[in-house]
Amino acid sequence: MDERVVYALLPAFSGAKVRRTVYQQDAELSDQQAIRDIRDLVTRGWLVPHGKARARHYTPGPLMDPVREEVQQSLEPYRGRR
Repeated sequence: MDERVVYALLPAFSGAKVRRTVYQQDAELSDQQAIRDIRDLVTRGWLVPHGKARARHYTPGPLMDPVREEVQQSLEPYRGRR
């Protein structure tokens, strides 16, 4: 995967809805590049599509779950410290 997909994966990781147009602008891509990248992320299981046409957005896919769990576990020792 190209490193530019971080512009789609990071918002999804943090729980935000990913929209193709926002990803396209953030990563400075053409329509076709953004469509191809998002389609690839969905096919690989990193994102899950919701809605149709203009209302379409993407949320974390099943491959994101173990990553999120690992980050949560790595932060566990720091929780409650102040």
